[in-house]
Amino acid sequence: MKSIKVSHIIRLDETPDSPPFSGAENHLLFLLPELVRLGADVELIVISRFQGPLMQKALKILFQTGVRVTLLPLAMKAEWYFFKVIALQRTFDLVTLLRTRRDRTIHLHLDYFGAPIAAWMAGCAKVVMSIHNDEDSLALFPMWVWLRFLNLMVRRYIAITDRVKDYFIRISGVSPARVKRIYYGVKYTNTEFDPVQIRNQYNIPSNRKVVGFVGRLVYQKHVDLLVEAARALPYIHFVIVGEGELRKTLQEQAADLKNIQFLGYQPDGHEIIPAFDIFCLPSRFEGLGLVLVEAMLLGVPIIASRAGAIPEILEHGKYGMLFNVGDVDGLIEIVRRSFEDYNSMSSMAFLAREFASRFFSVEEMSIETIDLYNEIN
Repeated sequence: MKSIKVSHIIRLDETPDSPPFSGAENHLLFLLPELVRLGADVELIVISRFQGPLMQKALKILFQTGVRVTLLPLAMKAEWYFFKVIALQRTFDLVTLLRTRRDRTIHLHLDYFGAPIAAWMAGCAKVVMSIHNDEDSLALFPMWVWLRFLNLMVRRYIAITDRVKDYFIRISGVSPARVKRIYYGVKYTNTEFDPVQIRNQYNIPSNRKVVGFVGRLVYQKHVDLLVEAARALPYIHFVIVGEGELRKTLQEQAADLKNIQFLGYQPDGHEIIPAFDIFCLPSRFEGLGLVLVEAMLLGVPIIASRAGAIPEILEHGKYGMLFNVGDVDGLIEIVRRSFEDYNSMSSMAFLAREFASRFFSVEEMSIETIDLYNEIN
């Protein structure tokens, strides 16, 4: 295999209301050490304004696995916006950094503006960009225009699902041959947990049916549907694990309910999922939903909306029950039916676990990524 030198670029921030890691960020924690294991020279360039202990710990672990970590701090001043998307401050600092990396593959994440412009200005010819979501904002006319320019700066794209791939090709006008679908991979050393012990640890009732959510408390995830489901199903206990800008609003919405519990952000939130009888992801849009794969690998039955790529991940209902986006009555009815026929849900979860272990492999994700790098080197 030809020696691969790659620098990934991502912006990471950590504040009390905004933990640093979600699906895209967590996937890098799996991917980068595996690329090192496959013989690649791997660097992670982190653009950051606010750093905290969780972020520092994760970057230290990456460094210990052989990933070179380069921190590019952002100035503590007002950020400017371009089409309502945060643009990269200190782009010229990144240009200076990348001018010494023209021989490397530059792999961009979650930035359609500053980072690709910096890579172009620095003369980097081997630029790859991962498309992690199918958000509606990408289809707005200003973005439609900008994406045509972006195609001149980026050699190849990685889409995390077929849904995201098809969506991005349609809105960007890029040739399908330049977009490769590579699923996220997930790998934990332990997927066997004691639900009773977890419930005791987090004071989750041991004698109640439990529906749970793990993720960011933001508009995308539509967690307010779960609060309304809790209101309609008082005999079921609901657990919300996560932090985000809507936490206070959600807690106010649930203030009069006794069957809902907010656990805040938990660094190893996936380890709480086995305490749930059912995992629910009620998103408005979703590029993949890494937490779905985690729930599948943990053998927990799933209910989710038909948003974005969720039907693709759950094989259109084969590996989890689906309801229409925003349909709270549909969600309530599926929760009821799921507990009435929980044996069927358990059987579905068993099949989902087998499926996820085959199709969402860190090894496969890394090999396919290396193959793409080789194609442009």
